[in-house]
Amino acid sequence: MDLSGKKVLVVTSTDNMISQFLIPHIQDMQKMGATVECACNETDFFFETLKNEYGFTMHKLDIPRKPLSFKLFRAKDELVKLIKKNKYDLIHCQQPVGGVLARMAGHQCKVPVLYIAHGFHFFKGAPLQNKLIYKTIETEMAKKTDALVTMNEEDFSSAKKMKAKKIYKINGIGVDLDKYKLNEELDEVAFRKSLGVEKDDFLILSVAEFTINKNIISIIKAIEDNPNKKIKLILCGRGELQERLKEYVNSHNLQDRVLFLGYRNDISNCIQVSNAVILVSFREGLPKSFLEAMSVGKPLIGSDIRGIKDLIGNNEGGVLIDPYDVATIKNAIQKLYEDKTLCKKFGERNKEFVKNYSIDVVLEQMREIYKNI
Repeated sequence: MDLSGKKVLVVTSTDNMISQFLIPHIQDMQKMGATVECACNETDFFFETLKNEYGFTMHKLDIPRKPLSFKLFRAKDELVKLIKKNKYDLIHCQQPVGGVLARMAGHQCKVPVLYIAHGFHFFKGAPLQNKLIYKTIETEMAKKTDALVTMNEEDFSSAKKMKAKKIYKINGIGVDLDKYKLNEELDEVAFRKSLGVEKDDFLILSVAEFTINKNIISIIKAIEDNPNKKIKLILCGRGELQERLKEYVNSHNLQDRVLFLGYRNDISNCIQVSNAVILVSFREGLPKSFLEAMSVGKPLIGSDIRGIKDLIGNNEGGVLIDPYDVATIKNAIQKLYEDKTLCKKFGERNKEFVKNYSIDVVLEQMREIYKNI
């Protein structure tokens, strides 16, 4: 599909998804001559920022959190009205519920649909109910999908067994290598001090939402179990478990070793002053926080699951751990703390490897997909 002169509707469950991942994609479609509008829930300040700072046309859509909610059909009817009113030529959708909603509406309106799967909710090791519910839904929705786009090898293999018209694999959502690179003008000692850590502290960084899936409590417990007080954890993010995690930290007297930084606009600086970046999720597609850390040449500690393994390889860019075993997380942190040479080796490998996942590479992959729809 030549996007010049076409109208594209981007559908996501949340405005956060657009803000965190899709701005370069939308801007690239606009450069190709497309008129792009967005439909999603308004969950935070992101909605107004996208509208006022980026000039995006934003449509509020009451999308439920779960795919089996009766609200889904009401949202589908609203989306159908929007599609018919504005006569879109392509629907570009993300996230499980947003993807279901958009494909139902697109199929009804006979508009081509491109769906990007950031990580199927059925995966190796997933609970049985995930496989029964999400695999069934994704398999059925694939029949209504003109282009099904995946980000890791496991999901790509699963997608090939479905009946979407076309199936692709891209190198993640893309990372801006110019944005996430060593900032030689940054006073690292002063910046560390502003975060509440010292020059010689061994700093572990987590950039993630405070949800059950991100499993942040296990990182905190790993810090707690290590008596070395020079090892500290900084948490960039927020979410539904924030207060519960803070209560745990306070009740276990970890305030000096586990620091909550909230939502940050200077993640690249936080990465630069850190010694390693950690993510011990139960489920991932292809984590952007790891791509950002790799761009700066940092070693990684990550769950031995799809998406993360695609980036770390066979312990080539960091240490793979069992997210259900706090001891393995503790040992991985200690291993990097004790071996600066290994950290440097991991970092150098990552800085070269991440070039395959740059935003320029991914946008070129997406342009080819648009042509083939």
